[in-house]
Amino acid sequence: MSHDTLEKSRHSANPVECYRIQSGSTTWRYTSADQRVSISVAGDGVFAYVPEALSRGELSFSQEESSGVVEITVPRWNPVAKLFIPFTPPNPINLTIYRLHADDGSVIIAFRGSIVRASFSGSEAVLTCAPVAAALSRSIPRIACQARCSWALYSAGCTIDPEDFKDVGTVASVSGLDVTATVFGTQVDGWFTLGYLELSDGTRRRITAHVGNTATLQSPIIGLTAGTAFSAFAGCDLLETTCVTKFNNLVNHMGHKRLPTRNPYQLGMT
Repeated sequence: MSHDTLEKSRHSANPVECYRIQSGSTTWRYTSADQRVSISVAGDGVFAYVPEALSRGELSFSQEESSGVVEITVPRWNPVAKLFIPFTPPNPINLTIYRLHADDGSVIIAFRGSIVRASFSGSEAVLTCAPVAAALSRSIPRIACQARCSWALYSAGCTIDPEDFKDVGTVASVSGLDVTATVFGTQVDGWFTLGYLELSDGTRRRITAHVGNTATLQSPIIGLTAGTAFSAFAGCDLLETTCVTKFNNLVNHMGHKRLPTRNPYQLGMT
């Protein structure tokens, strides 16, 4: 019996949904069934999905901007929900909902998108999920005519390989936003400012200041302790001088240092 036939059947239908949630290198797999469910998905392989006390709202399809947004209710202590408790997670949290029927091998994708926010009430957390198409509604800034470079460091336009400016170290101590490690002292002060610190699981934090053996993070990493290995990547203030002396990448610098500072519309032509 086909999946479409089962969906319409009043007696044979036995729907089951599987939720694949991924953030960085960590993946959670849950199912709405009361027991483990193993499914095979092209490009993902065969995995078991564990039961979780979750429910979701209805999927809607229209031309409205909010079309396709779905809400998933999970226990407050669910590890995915807990990512939103201290602050918005820095890494995207991707979600794919697979739908099938028990005793039927046909699997379809009911939803694909990302978890964009969470709200908490009592013992429950509501995860708001936006479809992939929601990314098309984002405003993309144009390249600005300014002194600083318009390319993000290590982006395709910048062309700098982050591996060429990576230092590996081990945390000596953590105090609030300050992380102390010997490796920070191997570079001049400010070398890592506006760069980032990355853990082995893909967790990243922007470095806002670097002096001596200490780097200050933009936001804390929950659970970061002494002995944790990490990689630190050099930062850039996007100025032409830095691009030349630090990265030797002037050919790709997208700044305009020599813009006239006199505005004829305000001061006139004379």
